[in-house]
Amino acid sequence: MKRLLAVLLILVQCLFLVPMQAVAEETTTVTVHYKEVEGNDKDWNLWLWPAGGEGSAYDFTGEDNFGKVVTITLPGNHNEVGFIVRTESWEKDTPNDRFIKQFDSGVAEIWILGGQEEFYYENPEGPDFIVDESVQLEISYHNFNESYDDLSALVYFPGEEGQTVNLSQSSEFGVQTTLQLNDTMGKTKIVVDIIKSGVVLETYDVKKIKDGKASVYFVENTDRTYYSLDDAVYKPEVVSAKLSDTSHILLESNIPFKVETDTIKIWVNGEEKSLTSVEWHYDDEKLTTTSVLTLEEAVAYTDVIELELPKFETARVQLGDVYDTLEFNSQYNYEGELGPIYSESDTIFRVWAPTASDIKLAFFDDYKSESTTEYDMTRTEKGVWEVTVDGDLHNQLYAYNVKLVSAYEYVVDPYAKGVSVNGQKSAVIDLERTNPVKWDMDYATNFTAPTDAIMYEIHVRDLSMHSQSGIENKGLYLGFTEKGTTTNNGFSTGLDYIKELGVTHVQLMPIYDYGSIDETKDDYSFNWGYDPVNYNALEGSYSSDPFTPDVRINEFKQAVQALHNEGLKVTMDVVYNHVFSLNAMAFEKLVPGYYFRKEGDNYANGSGCGNETASERYMMQKFMVESVTYLADEYNLDGFRFDLMGLHDVETMNAIRTSLNDIDPSITIIGEGWNMGIVLDESLKANQNQAHLMTGIAHFNDTIRDGLKGSVFDGLDQGFVNGKLDMENTVFSGIVGGVYYNDLKTWGDIEPNQSVTYVEAHDNNTLFDKLKISNPEADPAEIKQMHLLADSIVLTSQGVTFIHAGQEFLRTKLGDENSYKSSDIINRLDWLRREKNNDVVEYFKTLIEIRKTHEAFRMPTKEVIQESITPLELEDGVIAYQIKYSNDEWANIVVVFNANSDAQNISLPNEGEWTVVAESGRADIEGLRTTNDNIITINGIDSIVMYQSGDLTSGTDAETSDDNSFNYIYLLLVGAVAIMGLVVVRKRK
Repeated sequence: MKRLLAVLLILVQCLFLVPMQAVAEETTTVTVHYKEVEGNDKDWNLWLWPAGGEGSAYDFTGEDNFGKVVTITLPGNHNEVGFIVRTESWEKDTPNDRFIKQFDSGVAEIWILGGQEEFYYENPEGPDFIVDESVQLEISYHNFNESYDDLSALVYFPGEEGQTVNLSQSSEFGVQTTLQLNDTMGKTKIVVDIIKSGVVLETYDVKKIKDGKASVYFVENTDRTYYSLDDAVYKPEVVSAKLSDTSHILLESNIPFKVETDTIKIWVNGEEKSLTSVEWHYDDEKLTTTSVLTLEEAVAYTDVIELELPKFETARVQLGDVYDTLEFNSQYNYEGELGPIYSESDTIFRVWAPTASDIKLAFFDDYKSESTTEYDMTRTEKGVWEVTVDGDLHNQLYAYNVKLVSAYEYVVDPYAKGVSVNGQKSAVIDLERTNPVKWDMDYATNFTAPTDAIMYEIHVRDLSMHSQSGIENKGLYLGFTEKGTTTNNGFSTGLDYIKELGVTHVQLMPIYDYGSIDETKDDYSFNWGYDPVNYNALEGSYSSDPFTPDVRINEFKQAVQALHNEGLKVTMDVVYNHVFSLNAMAFEKLVPGYYFRKEGDNYANGSGCGNETASERYMMQKFMVESVTYLADEYNLDGFRFDLMGLHDVETMNAIRTSLNDIDPSITIIGEGWNMGIVLDESLKANQNQAHLMTGIAHFNDTIRDGLKGSVFDGLDQGFVNGKLDMENTVFSGIVGGVYYNDLKTWGDIEPNQSVTYVEAHDNNTLFDKLKISNPEADPAEIKQMHLLADSIVLTSQGVTFIHAGQEFLRTKLGDENSYKSSDIINRLDWLRREKNNDVVEYFKTLIEIRKTHEAFRMPTKEVIQESITPLELEDGVIAYQIKYSNDEWANIVVVFNANSDAQNISLPNEGEWTVVAESGRADIEGLRTTNDNIITINGIDSIVMYQSGDLTSGTDAETSDDNSFNYIYLLLVGAVAIMGLVVVRKRK
């Protein structure tokens, strides 16, 4: 009876469970068609994600008449799906995220035209086949000389005979005709040849047909088919007229043209000027849209120049690509000091604006008032404007009233060191008045080597916003000055906690004045701050009084001093690669287009933020070098982290390194050396591929980061610690500091101080969240084991060590991988989680202590790494290696990492006593245990660090001892015989 019930139960499950599963497993299907721009040479793919979910990359898998195509099925029922067309290096086809919102029963289909923000839910070029039995076709044609004699059109289907019709009926557009085509269903398209005197001028395709009708508009010298009169480009317009230098105008029109030189009129400041020549550009003997006009007299870049062409509207001549010419740079590259130069008796104001026609200095009583006084500024050498104002102007608010062509506009001073609330006005600052008591004016970091650094990345608000932080100055610079803070249960927090942890450098996420937070409101708004407005001034939302310019400066200096007093170094995250708002930025208002790169007429967007700065230009390079130098010197900073450093050029980064060396060579520079952007030549980029050209500058090592945990761009991807096979060599290349090691190399011939070893940062999911997402079946204990394994590898690897604040207590952002503007609840350091995971914190502390005490884990050069590290095993989920470094009292160190779920046995390279200092999430620099075994057993998903002391050169290596080899062989034979005996006994039983 019981067996019968069991069978019935199984049958019920088979009948009902499968349909229930089918209903539960809902999916969303998206088909994407993508048409590349003509002449494209990039390998585009898709990044797709359900709104609020994880994203993944998808390659286009097929082609159709429109272009590339792919169909993607996502688990779950979604009514909004985001997408980006991009390359593997994250160059985007268009700058903004786009979202698909029209679904029919979980299915959507879209069409994308390369380089265009708008996308379509219907094919903009019409269906692949004609669906009507007949088509009424209205053809309109336009040419520029309006000569339509002996003009006809041959209309046909591909591979078939056609019919010829005359184009003789006049219209507003030009000439037109209408005809009826039969038997059209199933045909791919209609083809139209425009013929004059028996010669085919152009061939056009007609594909967009609706309800059996199509009206098409053709224009001379272009093969594009327009489907409405409003879209058709046929009226003469000047697309652009630009000075390419002081004697030449580059002219471009929307239609081909050619006119006589003496019919072109040039007006300079209202006075007519002459041309010496016009260079027409031809292509296969056809008229084209570009020409070069040569002026008889050179003009100034500040002149108002207008251009008149027959049949065209008058056009204003703008500045073209003059900034990279020898002429411009020889005239305007300025080497002197810019910004407000303060003294108690007067202040000199200098600003570089070579293309401005007039500038006035305006004073203000507060950030929102009208100007009270204005001073005329004088144009001096190299495009610099200057004025001196008497009196002690400390905290005086000011701006420049700048006239470029006709209108004046107020502009903040990009060189200012102080600003009003929200950076709306610049401020004169007596910096000596901002110094705290005992401020060291001649501070030096006195740090020995970058490989000694253990950097701790933290956001100002994150430190203190939790209710149990014990910190009074929540969200403020002053929060870093408070000592003795604890949770309710007495666990240390804040400054004391960071000191106890043992890190060397506190890396502050952006603290310059940024644009996404309204400083006039105390509304607990949050932002990471990667949206610069005023580079040399500080963010006011972290100040107790953002309205008074010098307060934020003083309070930040107090924070720096408090950290220094505890032996901690302070580094600053800087973002010179893009700005918050290009059009609102002082750079762009003062010298339009100079400080930013362009792709043709459009601003380049390698940053993904709508703009990228042109570090290779002299005055931008000068600004960056002087800005970093100023910040280091004025605020006693110990280092800098460069956001998207790969967008900058090698020369600029090396110039910054040289300038900082003059202050203190131990000031660290690390940066994101991703290969981004397409404007700057590859050989000039300050990215990982060029690391060998940038001595003393370190790059984040994403090879070991993704090797440990899986790609940050694919939440489900795994790495060494969480299940992916064959990652041993990838991870080991980071363990040796990214240097050349046997057949392993990361970016080329670099030193270990050029590789930042890390597994987690503010970007992307925290390590804890990533492990949970990529291993959904793992229980909390397993996730913790994986986390500790990754942490152990980072803290024992060569290179520059980097930790994300809270990583040491399994920080979570609840799966929010891009928390740049999420709430404090998501971003703050959870001090109760610090309590809960205090055992992990203690493990971190000891590993940090071991690293700081023993140079074997932070060797200074590639040569000693190559000589001192020997792999013992690099396969099957195990990484084991030996360090024999003569400068360390631990003369023989073995480190083992086991990513397998089961225990593994590793043969040790030496006999004698070994001291285990780290194992199973516990660590003790004095030793957890000792062993004399020749084989060490490491638990599943675990790490072991062990050492031997003393002189180990007396020939005890197992590999070189003949006697030991004989003994081992003998023992193995005896053991084998014994095992065979046991097997026989068991069989007999």
